[in-house]
Amino acid sequence: MIFKGNKLIGYTILRHKNIKINNLKKNFLLLDTIIIDNSFRDKNLGEILMYFNNNQILVSDNYSILQCKNKHINFYKKFNWKKINKKNLNFENRNNKLNLMSFNYH
Repeated sequence: MIFKGNKLIGYTILRHKNIKINNLKKNFLLLDTIIIDNSFRDKNLGEILMYFNNNQILVSDNYSILQCKNKHINFYKKFNWKKINKKNLNFENRNNKLNLMSFNYH
């Protein structure tokens, strides 16, 4: 979370989830949410949250997946996230209309 005084101006959520890849179950971290208050955008706060997320993913020795709209792909690519194929990936609350991206996937 990022605060300015007592006001919450940004936050992110990484959730532990299970995924099915070709009928095999694996654990991963879902980058579920990254939010910056509209009045604090364009101040590099999203970048700070992404560096935090990437660090947490690396420390956990796990990989992470996120779902995003086309307009957000380039933002995540700046932080070494890669677009992945949607086929054969199933997890709870997956939105098949969104793009999938991964980080730290080996």
